[in-house]
Amino acid sequence: MSVTPSGEMESLNFLFGDVDSAAIFARLRSPSGKPPCILEVSYDDVLWYFRSGYVSSMQLKELCDQDQGPIVPTLLALSYASQIYATLPDATVTVSTLDHCLLRTSWARHASQLNDIPLGKPSMTGEPDRSFAIAVIAFFEGSHNIKSKELRNVIALSAGDSIYVAMRLICDPFENPHTYEMKRILGNIGKAGLVMLIPPRDPLVRELDPGRWRFADNPEFDGKPEDCFTQTSLHLSFTSYHIPVLSNEFRGDQDNPVSMLESVISVRDSGLWVADINILDALEKDAPVYRLDPPKRCEHAEDLAPDPPIKTIGCWDDVLDSPDGNFLIKAHSNWLARLAVTAVLPNHSRTKQRRITICPSSVCWRCVQQNFPHNAYVF
Repeated sequence: MSVTPSGEMESLNFLFGDVDSAAIFARLRSPSGKPPCILEVSYDDVLWYFRSGYVSSMQLKELCDQDQGPIVPTLLALSYASQIYATLPDATVTVSTLDHCLLRTSWARHASQLNDIPLGKPSMTGEPDRSFAIAVIAFFEGSHNIKSKELRNVIALSAGDSIYVAMRLICDPFENPHTYEMKRILGNIGKAGLVMLIPPRDPLVRELDPGRWRFADNPEFDGKPEDCFTQTSLHLSFTSYHIPVLSNEFRGDQDNPVSMLESVISVRDSGLWVADINILDALEKDAPVYRLDPPKRCEHAEDLAPDPPIKTIGCWDDVLDSPDGNFLIKAHSNWLARLAVTAVLPNHSRTKQRRITICPSSVCWRCVQQNFPHNAYVF
C-alpha cells in the first residue's frame, strides 16, 4: 500500500495467477486516510456460487447474448484456447499477445461458432481441429495471426524452445486423441522464428527388387501375441523446400519470421530405408482404418487361434507386398511399429482396397467376426 501525490491511498489487489511468477493485479485507490475496500473473490468462489444454484448460468448466458459488445466473443475465443492449452500444461505464452485485440485474429472469429457455455466446461457446435490448434498456438507463441485453412497440412511447429507435435504422431494408433490435441516437446529444429512442418505431397516407398529371392512365409496365426518389428524406427529429416509465410498485420515478420519447412518422416528397418509416410493422412483422410473393440467377457480360453485361420506377416517386404485375403501383422505392444505399419498400408500395399483394423493389447480371436474379404489386423 502506498500514498499517491494527491494524497490518495493506493494498493494492488491480487486477482488471479501465480504471485511468484506471473499474476494480474487491480490498482485500487481511496480518499486519504481510508484504506481501499478489497473484495477477495477467488475462481473457486465463483464456481461455488454457480454450482450451489445462487447464480443461474443460463440466465447469465441470456444476459450476455443481449450484449452486442466484445464480451461474449472474447469468452468464446478464450474457451477454445483453454481447450487447446489444456493438453499443454508446460507451455507458456508471450506477453506481447496482450498488446493485440484478440477478436481481430482469424481463429477468434472462427470461435464464434460456439453456442453454449455451461460453466466450467464450454461445449462447441464443431470440435476444433489440428489447424485451428496450430493457429491458436502461433498467436500465443509469437502474436501471429494465421488463417486455419492455411495450416491444414501442418503436422508440427517449432517456436523458441518448444516443438508442438500433433498427438496422433506420437501415440499408438489404437488410441484416438482429438485432432486438436498437441504435445509440447522441449527443443528446437535449429531454424529461426516460428517454423511450420509440412509433409511431402507424394511420399516415396522402397520398390521390391524382383532379382532378390525371398522366402514367402506367412504361417497361420496361433493366437499368441508377438512383436516381429523390433528393429523398426522412425526418422525425421528436412528437404530444401523452406518458404516464408506472411502471417499477420500485428508485427513485422522481420522480427519473428514464419515459414513452412517440408519435413519427411521415414520408416527404417535395421537402419535400411523402407518408406516415407504421412501418418496423419493415413489416420484422418478417409482411410479405411478401424479400431477393434476391447474384448468382452466370454467362455473362450486365452490366446486361442482364430477360426477361420488368419495368415501372419512379420517383415516389411511382406507388408509392401501383402497377400490377398485377411492377414495379421505381428507388432504386439510396439506402438511405433504399429503406427508405421498403419501409415504404410493405405498407400503402399499391393491391395489398396483393404480395411485396416487396429487391435487392442488383448483380443479374443474366437469372438472376432471376419466379415471383410481383405482385412489387415495390426496386433
